[in-house]
Amino acid sequence: AVIVSAALEDLRTLIASAPAEPLLGNARLAEAYLLEVMGKTEEAARLFAELGSSMELASNLRAEANVNAGRLFIQLKKFDDAASALNRAVNPDRQSAAAWCSMAHSLLVALENGDFGPYKPAAKLERFLMELTRKNESLLRSLRTRHGALA
Repeated sequence: AVIVSAALEDLRTLIASAPAEPLLGNARLAEAYLLEVMGKTEEAARLFAELGSSMELASNLRAEANVNAGRLFIQLKKFDDAASALNRAVNPDRQSAAAWCSMAHSLLVALENGDFGPYKPAAKLERFLMELTRKNESLLRSLRTRHGALA
């Protein structure tokens, strides 16, 4: 634990010196991994998510950060946050992020299948409710046509 804490301190000193990319992005990713190793899962997940949203990082680093944010949010049972991070990783903007895209897709499918616990994607639920409403409206129109105007 002492060695990991010292490594984290060294990384934070390096990050504070504001090195150029890609060193800064890699140092920030290493910081998040160290937080995870130290058992600070929530803090690590938030940092990974922050890095995954940063347009200052290269696309492959953002994809890696998003997959790891998703993985940790799944562990924390924060499924909406996990899906958000994994969806960002599934849509990489460069070929170099393809491996992370594949991993994110696999985790996202498992999440949506309920492999980690109950999760109802908001978009799927919304589509289901819209379809149900449309079917009910169609049924009501049909009944009105057959039986005259219903109150």
